Amino acid sequence: MKWLVLMKGHPGSGKSTIARTLGRTLIWPVIDKNDVRDWFWFFDEVNPEAGRYAYDAMWQLAETQLSLGLSVICDSPLSEVVGYRDGLALAARYNARVLVVECVCPDEAEWRRRIEARAGKGKPGHHIVTWEQMLALLERYGDRPNYPIDPAHYVRVDTTRPVEESLQKILVKLYA
Repeated sequence: MKWLVLMKGHPGSGKSTIARTLGRTLIWPVIDKNDVRDWFWFFDEVNPEAGRYAYDAMWQLAETQLSLGLSVICDSPLSEVVGYRDGLALAARYNARVLVVECVCPDEAEWRRRIEARAGKGKPGHHIVTWEQMLALLERYGDRPNYPIDPAHYVRVDTTRPVEESLQKILVKLYA
């Protein structure tokens, strides 16, 4: 059985940590949308379509993995329902199952610490590195990230808990 695991959550929520841990554990490739977007930023930092292009490239890379019969993990905010629908359509084309792993950091002080720890690490300008940027992003998002997801392929993990606990919760959902 092939899986398309879609990470979901705001910047600093722990998505990449969980995605990479899951990828190492299962020996599945992890495609990080930000890796793709970083290249767009390198070439054209003001292109307003860079986010969409990065998603398109992420889906293309995931499609290659699925076409090879491999499961794959896509690490992105998945903040818009269109991303979820794109993932469902891609999985359907390759007879893969979908699991959305939503990462949340309910401790605002910890979430803020994670965001602000990114500052000064040489990240491209599209990365959120201040709490003010995070609050502005949340305001722009509004309620859009709160779209319905089929419970059959959804798990929510609290990333203030130990990583192993989140991993176990995901593995139970994958192999139930």
